[in-house]
Amino acid sequence: MPPLPVYPASTHLKAWPALISSKYSKSRSLREVIESHENNYTLIRAFLAASVIYFHSFHLVKADGYADHLSGALSPITQVGGLAVQAFFFLSGLFVTQSFCRDPSIRNFIIKRVLRIWPGYFVCLAITALLCVAASTHGKFLHYLVFDGFYKYILSNSIFHFTWEINGIFTTHQDATINGSIHTLPLEAKMYVVLGCMGLLGMLSKAYRIVLAGFALIALAFVPAALNSLPINLFDEPYSRAAGVMFLAGVITFGAANWIKPRLWQGAAFAILTAITSSFLHLICFYLAVIWVLLYLGQMSSLAKFVRPRQDLSYGIYLYGFPCQQMVLSTTTPHLNPYALTVASLALASILAAASWRFIEEPAIALGKTLSKVKFTVLRTPRLKIQLPTARETRVSIGIAFLLLACIAMKFVAETYDLVPVVPMQTHLVDFGPKQSKAGNPINPQPDGSSAIWIKLDSTPSADTMIVFAGRQIQTQIDSGFATGTVDADLLKHAGDKSLFLEYRTADQIQRSNVQTLHVVR
Repeated sequence: MPPLPVYPASTHLKAWPALISSKYSKSRSLREVIESHENNYTLIRAFLAASVIYFHSFHLVKADGYADHLSGALSPITQVGGLAVQAFFFLSGLFVTQSFCRDPSIRNFIIKRVLRIWPGYFVCLAITALLCVAASTHGKFLHYLVFDGFYKYILSNSIFHFTWEINGIFTTHQDATINGSIHTLPLEAKMYVVLGCMGLLGMLSKAYRIVLAGFALIALAFVPAALNSLPINLFDEPYSRAAGVMFLAGVITFGAANWIKPRLWQGAAFAILTAITSSFLHLICFYLAVIWVLLYLGQMSSLAKFVRPRQDLSYGIYLYGFPCQQMVLSTTTPHLNPYALTVASLALASILAAASWRFIEEPAIALGKTLSKVKFTVLRTPRLKIQLPTARETRVSIGIAFLLLACIAMKFVAETYDLVPVVPMQTHLVDFGPKQSKAGNPINPQPDGSSAIWIKLDSTPSADTMIVFAGRQIQTQIDSGFATGTVDADLLKHAGDKSLFLEYRTADQIQRSNVQTLHVVR
């Protein structure tokens, strides 16, 4: 039996009438705009990424007398950075839904999304960590290459377990965070999961289903009981509900794309409604006006005549913007004018973004398309159809895999061996508990079933101090005169004496406290 033909989603959606606009209008529908290359959305995304850099500049500089008047004008609804992120999420919902409907395969959706987001992100973490160390330290660059905190920053962030700082970097800055922009990526990944579930349930197969499902999910986003029943914490940050709803608004907009032809009178109507309404209705009208602006600018031909980028640098500019701001401040002065910081950082971030697109993102996207063409069919005999990656895609894959393995190996070496001098810590362990346990049993069981240990100290060490239990750093919480740690179950499986001490690592030295012993008996 021959395989069933797969038709693009547009064949399901093309019959929708253009209800909002006249059929005699010369303007194109939104579907025609986004399915062609004759649009301005690449430019709009780059502008949004630049807006995030602008917003962060006022937070990062120490200069007095400067105010972010644009954010002031948007208050109390949002700020420039928040609005840019929300607009990003709207466009993501619009275009990622389009991508899924073109190829409604969950496997291919996952492959393409991972290869679009993760390779550029991981390489950005590694490159910016190196550049920030070089910009912030003098004569200690090689020390950081054997510092476990350097590799922990790269590897932990690469799995969205965020570590914002590298010890000793940007300590004189207003904020020592290396890359504050990456905090939005987990929500982006969660919205991909939501969209994938919609696809699995058949909600993306017809235009009306997309619209109805999108509105239903937006309604559920404001029902706490529904959110609490989900297996993941979908909106775990103050900004995340608004951004998630804008993503779903993008999904709805794609479903209704054949209906939509942005006109000036529509924008004027949204502006008037925003001005005369209040409370929750004012909020809705404001974001409808924002969506209209994005759609209108996306199709505006006069803007296309001004500039139409061939490369999509928006993701790279967004990723590299914050670290570039920190590097500019480190090599100039923390008191730099925020406008000068914006211009200098945007220029540097654009260069790095262009390199990221050329050497990482574009080949990774191509690899995703190649892997999505792998098919397994059962005719008379099973047949696996494979299209081999190009030499460029292979080189990028090997390079990223080598970088990942190198970071893992160096983190292991730096944690296992003392590559810098070890000195006594001024803080001493006074008492701890429990002092004894039975092999295979939890100690001091917590409500979630994990084991924990407490330590009484004669002083309070740095917040970055870690408990080392049985030769392994464990999750640690430092409080006034106390430290608590979560003990992994595998560390308690076997009987024996388990060493216990505090450790504080920098690129120059390792500080260690006195050692105590917990007895694990058979």
